[in-house]
Amino acid sequence: MQNIIKYVLIATCFLTCSSCEKEDTNHYSYDANLISMIIADNANLSKLNAANKRTELYDMLLQKGPFTQLAPSDDAFTVDVNSAGLNRLTKIMRYHVLNGVYDFNKIPFQFNQEIYSYSGGKMFVTKWIKDRDTVLTINGAIVTPVMKNANNGKIQVINRLLEPYLFDYLSDALKNEYDITLFNQALERVPAVKSLLQKPGAYTVFAPNNAAMIKQGYGTLEIINKKPVDELERLLRYHIVPDRRFLYDYVLTTPTDGNTNIKTTETMLDGDNLTVTLIFNIGTGLYNTITLLGTRNTAEANLTRENLLAGNGVLHIIDQVLLN
Repeated sequence: MQNIIKYVLIATCFLTCSSCEKEDTNHYSYDANLISMIIADNANLSKLNAANKRTELYDMLLQKGPFTQLAPSDDAFTVDVNSAGLNRLTKIMRYHVLNGVYDFNKIPFQFNQEIYSYSGGKMFVTKWIKDRDTVLTINGAIVTPVMKNANNGKIQVINRLLEPYLFDYLSDALKNEYDITLFNQALERVPAVKSLLQKPGAYTVFAPNNAAMIKQGYGTLEIINKKPVDELERLLRYHIVPDRRFLYDYVLTTPTDGNTNIKTTETMLDGDNLTVTLIFNIGTGLYNTITLLGTRNTAEANLTRENLLAGNGVLHIIDQVLLN
């Protein structure tokens, strides 16, 4: 209910802001229906407005365009606009602008269709039917029904801040995450698996964090280096999905009744299955996380970080080693 109220407020602001008048205080013609002006007049997009101003996108989105602004609501902003490094913030905000006008309602019904941001970074758009409703996502973030046409493009509200990917390949993304160094060392020992994650394609890696690897007996680099390669390969292949899977993709592909946890299965790179449980959040009324259970696990693994995008797939970090 809170989400519905929030998006109703955003939509109301969109409807009313076009009648606002602004004084001409610089060289731009203050057309109230330009993207930056509409955002500035919307109280629920104040963080986006501040971020656009700090990164100079505000001025760009007063130009002719056309552009599409992907607009995280204030609740969706996970970055402090004032304290974040300017270089990082600029990359994030440029990733939320598309060249041209995108009507996502007109794209085909398909998972993870590739498009490009203004800065050239890939993103993945899904359109699917869920419980008779059409659902749109970008990098696993929900595209809300709140949309506003502007004279220089379109504003489309989304429910999560998007992080541009830093690495073309999952092998490099794994190498640069400080809390999965032990899992990455196992990957370094198995060239046959590492080479898969160094190629174009689509993979999803559920990488156990260092604490999970220590608990399972892979506590140091020296221990991992002494393990048989075939043992490490079995371990790795049971943590990789041969397809791109954002968290919300599991919600879209699983029948749900809207008020209880639901189980489904995922087939891993080695051909074995694991159990995926969709967790229903009573407070938000949404399925907003998952847990994983290997065939020999006695407790479910939780996601500690999710939807870390690379050019050839997605990385999720989990708190247990999956056992088959």
